[in-house]
Amino acid sequence: MDRKAVVLAAGKGSRLAPITACVPKELLPIGGFPALHHVLAESVSFGVTDVMIVLSEGKEEIKKYFDRASVAKGETATWLSEKRDVLLNKISVSFAYQENPLGTGDAILVSKGFAGKDPVLVMYPDDILGVQSRYGFTLFGNFDENPLERLWKEAEKGKSAVLVREVPGKYAKNYGVVYPVSERNDSCFTVRKISEKPSDFSRKTACVLVGRMILQPSAISSLADLPKRDDVGVIPVLNAEAERGMLEAVILKGECLDIGSHETYFDAFVRSAAFLEK
Repeated sequence: MDRKAVVLAAGKGSRLAPITACVPKELLPIGGFPALHHVLAESVSFGVTDVMIVLSEGKEEIKKYFDRASVAKGETATWLSEKRDVLLNKISVSFAYQENPLGTGDAILVSKGFAGKDPVLVMYPDDILGVQSRYGFTLFGNFDENPLERLWKEAEKGKSAVLVREVPGKYAKNYGVVYPVSERNDSCFTVRKISEKPSDFSRKTACVLVGRMILQPSAISSLADLPKRDDVGVIPVLNAEAERGMLEAVILKGECLDIGSHETYFDAFVRSAAFLEK
């Protein structure tokens, strides 16, 4: 099966206002590259050869990053531009538009034709799992296996799969919380349901969604008949897969940086610097 990825870049980035009124959050810098560059580098490290980036009106600036005709001035800028070109030589990038602000479920449905008959990796650029450094792409963690490879193994069984991580229970209200069918092990579990930003979570820790998942073609097709709103996002289709016993969760052992808010972006900017020379 071909490995394809859909990057969801149609959101307005309202939590990062007012800067996102003029700069898409996907272009905010992390170590000299825009955040989107690191997400694409991650997809290449996983063996993806074709990427579709879903945009919305007003986010055309993202396309300019892929214009190789821009002139770099200075040694550092030239080196960074060369790294960009090396990355882009490894993948084919196309663009699609989400016409209405109906959330991530609708944005994924836009990619139905691109995905075709194969499972597709869905990437939310709010989450960064590693950085393009001087010497290559570096994941935030010492993995025996790329976490996306573990998602792919579940996809090869005909299931959809989501990446999750553990956070203190007090932060559960900020995430989609993933509940297992039964006691989970240390690496993966079958999903019973997902609750979006529960207000009454009382456990000490929570397993929450990370912005990486692999969806089967049937799951993408089913989005046409499920609720499509910004406040529910992709949760309806994931719960539909869970009800059929066809959704697995893979637990992320390494670090994940979030650039979705001013506070988390600043933290990601600082913490990622430690990896840039690796």
